[in-house]
Amino acid sequence: MARPLLLAHPENATIEELKQVSRVGSNETATRCSAIQMLLAGVDRELVCNALLVTNRAHRAHLADDENTLVQQPCL
Repeated sequence: MARPLLLAHPENATIEELKQVSRVGSNETATRCSAIQMLLAGVDRELVCNALLVTNRAHRAHLADDENTLVQQPCL
């Protein structure tokens, strides 16, 4: 059975809030916040990985760390 995809949850963090956090955090935090911003803007998951030069597995790990910003959606 496939793992559920993690999707950005716009009610928990706005793009502006994510921009502010990315400026004061580490490089990893900035990458994570950029990924979430892109997902909130509707960018495709594969494009996010390519733009940030991360693998899909690394991208999932980054997102899994931000449980408050994400919701799970089952794979169809």
